[in-house]
Amino acid sequence: MRISHNTLIPGYKCSLCHDTGYIIERIIVPEYDRLISVNVGEECPNCKGKIWTGDSGIPKIFSGADMSKFNFEEYGQDIKKIEALVTSFWKDFETWEKHSKGLYLWSNTKGSGKSFLSCCLARSIEGKYRKRIKFITTVDYLQMVKESYKQGHDVPDKLYGYLNCDLLIVDDLGSEKSGEWQDQELFHLFDFRMCNGKITIVTSNLPKSELKHDGRIID
Repeated sequence: MRISHNTLIPGYKCSLCHDTGYIIERIIVPEYDRLISVNVGEECPNCKGKIWTGDSGIPKIFSGADMSKFNFEEYGQDIKKIEALVTSFWKDFETWEKHSKGLYLWSNTKGSGKSFLSCCLARSIEGKYRKRIKFITTVDYLQMVKESYKQGHDVPDKLYGYLNCDLLIVDDLGSEKSGEWQDQELFHLFDFRMCNGKITIVTSNLPKSELKHDGRIID
């Protein structure tokens, strides 16, 4: 069954894929489930995916990541609840997406695997559902916002992908310099995505209660 849209919705440039760059077919993906078909996308034959700009930003060291690469057994019994939660996140992603629910992954231990886990989740979701994914650190995102102020109207909007991708990883929240401007831009990012049903994974070295951000961002 092919799911496509042939009428142009205001705000979209491509009437077929609605600017995602892909269309969806329901097929069997053996490496994920040998019996149950899943939604997998292919390049939109109308716009050839050209409306979508930029790559995922996944760090090269995690380029081969997916959930088959993450070993929960290294973390002992305390990880069981987290394992069940994140397994549900990628295996039942459509349900999470329907309810606009994301993940906040934190640990005050550096190198504990937060970023790797988030990339494993994103790559598996990308492979299973062919969702558009993006990865960026909080510091790099804020720097990109600064640079966007200097761009003319003829320069492609580098922020578009982070606002509109299906799944965004915002890495290392709390490591950036705090301030009113930073809070304003981060709130805009999170609020825009939430209001438009876009899913976000946030990683941090801090529990939410220790974040030095505007309360709206923490909420």
